[in-house]
Amino acid sequence: MLTYLAQCPGTTCTGVNAKDLSWFKIDEAGLLSGTIGNGYWGSGKMIDQNSSWTTTIPASVPSGNYLIRFETIALHSLPAQLYPECAQITITGGGSLAPTAAELVKFPGAYSNSDPGRECSAPSTSARRRSLRYR
Repeated sequence: MLTYLAQCPGTTCTGVNAKDLSWFKIDEAGLLSGTIGNGYWGSGKMIDQNSSWTTTIPASVPSGNYLIRFETIALHSLPAQLYPECAQITITGGGSLAPTAAELVKFPGAYSNSDPGRECSAPSTSARRRSLRYR
């Protein structure tokens, strides 16, 4: 489970090509506990929550118009299957901390199938977190 934001230029996101935007991660949930073969995953948590997911937008994100990208990555078959969804949102009363260049990614191209966490080959591997997330 991954959630990204991308600020739109101007006063609206209407007509914006998502490929032209720079995205930053605000939330993630992968293997939460246990092992790959017998663990509790973010996708399981989403299912337990009536197939819904709640993400809190950090107060530090500047006000403006954004695209929000919510993505489920299915690792039950390799290569991993991606299920992204996007929507337009407006943030009001936001902060003043812009993401750094190191926190920005482009879609497509933000990651590849060989990135850590995108391959699961050891059913006994314990939960680990490796992430780069906006603060």
